[in-house]
Amino acid sequence: MSTPLTDSSFDKIRDFILGRSSTLPDHLEQTRLRWSAAFTLMLDTGLKTDRQVAKVLVSNFGISERTAYHDIAASRRLYGDARRAAKDAERYLASENAKELFCKAWDLFLVSKKYEWFQAAVAQQKLHMKINGLDKDDPDLPDPSKINPPTQVLQINIDFLKSQFAQYIDPKAKEKINALLEQITELVESSRIEDYLNTTIDIPYINN
Repeated sequence: MSTPLTDSSFDKIRDFILGRSSTLPDHLEQTRLRWSAAFTLMLDTGLKTDRQVAKVLVSNFGISERTAYHDIAASRRLYGDARRAAKDAERYLASENAKELFCKAWDLFLVSKKYEWFQAAVAQQKLHMKINGLDKDDPDLPDPSKINPPTQVLQINIDFLKSQFAQYIDPKAKEKINALLEQITELVESSRIEDYLNTTIDIPYINN
């Protein structure tokens, strides 16, 4: 069994991690160990989901699945997102390697004047740009080509079509509305409504 934590308990564990205090109660020390384990497990590339991490925590510490998920959330709050940190670290290492290889290839090109080393330097520079998203306008912005425009629904009643404001409707929209009104006219004319109501229906077409 694990003791439910309050915000003050979290603050005590955080203060201990930051060196602001030197001791922790036994139950909080056990909690700290679980949070540290959760962070370490999230760095494991073989455990790609929180569910997989939770199963290991349950097995290793004898806690409930609910407590395991709480530990994972608290670990992120305390240490940060381990998976994001690992990805950022890999990107940084790849970027640094590309820069280092570019410098070596460029130095060899300056010495040997061989075109092959120039090509190698250019290739590493392109790789560095791709890793860091420098080939895009802003890598943090979403790709506009992957964003679907919202569906716009136009609702217009008969009174509006009869008003002076109907003339301000977009010409293409007018054509579609008039085409729809023509279908309504044909439907009315093919029905026997006049026989029963002894009246006619005025369809408000919009003038272009």
